[in-house]
Formats: sequence, C-alpha cells, structure tokens
Amino acid sequence: MTKIISVQVKVHPNSRKEAFKEVGENKFEIWVKEPALKQLATKRVRFLIADFFDVDIARVVLKTGATSPNKRFEIMI
Repeated sequence: MTKIISVQVKVHPNSRKEAFKEVGENKFEIWVKEPALKQLATKRVRFLIADFFDVDIARVVLKTGATSPNKRFEIMI
C-alpha cells in the first residue's frame, strides 16, 4: 500500500551554499545554488526531498508552485 505525504517547501534559489531546514511538520525551507531558470532550482529541491525521505526521485511530484518560491510536493512512500 502506498502512502502519500504532502510537504510544503519555501525555496531560496541562487544561494551561496546549500541548506535544508525542517521548520514544522512536513514544512521545509531549502536553499540551493541553482538559479530559478528552467526549473533548475525545483529539480534540485526534488532531489533533496527524495534524499531526505529516502525514496526514488520519481516518487516526488510537484503539485503546486512551479513558478513560485512556495511549493507543495507529494511524496509516495
């Protein structure tokens, strides 16, 4: 049986260093070096979320916020 977890993320693109901070239950702030151009920052955030939850990147789906720093992802565990 697959369980779906919804997480909210505030993304900070173009950061000097990469950081991942849990700020609440299923709420995160993530700093990435990649720019917001061509979804590069979002792709890196997907990878970091997959790594944090120890799932394959294909199981992390962006649901809302493609062009916004505030995003919602669903993770199939």
